[in-house]
Amino acid sequence: MSSTKLITLFILLISFTTVAQAQTQRSTFDWNGNTYDVINPADVKLNDSLGLDLTPQELTDTMGSPDSIEDRHSELTGFDLTLYRYQNTYIYFHEECLEQLDTASGNITFGYDGVNFKVGDVVGPLKELFPNSFNAHKDENTFVVNLGYIDNGDLKSSEIDLIIQYDSNDKIKRIMVMHRP
Repeated sequence: MSSTKLITLFILLISFTTVAQAQTQRSTFDWNGNTYDVINPADVKLNDSLGLDLTPQELTDTMGSPDSIEDRHSELTGFDLTLYRYQNTYIYFHEECLEQLDTASGNITFGYDGVNFKVGDVVGPLKELFPNSFNAHKDENTFVVNLGYIDNGDLKSSEIDLIIQYDSNDKIKRIMVMHRP
């Protein structure tokens, strides 16, 4: 066998092994007979720099002044919340901590594992990034990724979900980060 073919075969073998290891190291959990992807919330970035632990000050430092700021009470959680509204993006804080983010606008880019996505992008790369969640969710054009981590085989959920909705053309139409009540 020629050295060129041998080198090519070696590179393919290393690539296959790396992909196989990455797929087996993906954190998942089973719920109601389905397997969902679990990602660490600390690994999710907003607009390349903000984490999901952002404060209202960090938000306004990065995105500027919101269109409006309103105090609201959530009947669902019982919390008093502060809503920061930017066009079609609604960001709720409870005691300076992110409670919910809901956007139907491309003004926030989400990043995870080298993949950036926002409203208006095609959902295809996310189907590959979160295959378990995509295949498990039964709601049409919506899938959920749990934001938590696996510790010694047990799910340690942060009780936050990343919810992605897309249209019939496979374009992302809404992204939400929500605490479960």
